[in-house]
Amino acid sequence: APGGGAVWVSNRGFSAGSNTICLLEMDAVSGALTAAKTCVSSGGTFPRGVALATGETQDYLLVGGQDSENIATFVVEKGSNQLKLAQNLTGVVTPVTFA
Repeated sequence: APGGGAVWVSNRGFSAGSNTICLLEMDAVSGALTAAKTCVSSGGTFPRGVALATGETQDYLLVGGQDSENIATFVVEKGSNQLKLAQNLTGVVTPVTFA
């Protein structure tokens, strides 16, 4: 997450709670991760690639849906690091990683 202290993870699969993006908080001293309090839909199926795009005024999280062949773009809310779906680009063949 911007500024450190947290990391986003993707949950992919076919069971309840799958196909989500979760924010894990990181302890500043030990580096231990705390389980996510909330998760959001990844915007697709079988989320693989996750990338943070930082900007001067806004940060975005990109999530590639391997099986749904889409890239979901989320706005990262400053301060809380919560995600809000901004765009869902479809027709992207098997996006599994970002360079």
